[in-house]
Amino acid sequence: MLASKMLRGGFTVREVSHSLNKVTGTNSVWFNERLLTSPEQAIAECLLLTERRLQNMPESFRQIQKAAASFSTEAHPEPVMSSLIGSCPECSGQLEHASGCDFCRDCGYSKCK
Repeated sequence: MLASKMLRGGFTVREVSHSLNKVTGTNSVWFNERLLTSPEQAIAECLLLTERRLQNMPESFRQIQKAAASFSTEAHPEPVMSSLIGSCPECSGQLEHASGCDFCRDCGYSKCK
């Protein structure tokens, strides 16, 4: 009801989702390449997903970031970072070494868990 009233009251989708994303809970679920910890966060992600679809954008924030990174890499190639150490055994993404642990930013895999 809160989201509906805010949207009808003139708030933007981003403002509503920002408010709903503040709520955390005890049950977690993966949805649209994101870990959600409450039903309110799921509603916020659905609102953002719908907005992105209407604007013909990639469906997840992670896909938007990857597209922007690949665009900037094509325009300005940078040297490979020394913290990147190989590929993730779960998703084949890039493994990174930090704080004594190997982890994957794409799927959340960590060698220390």
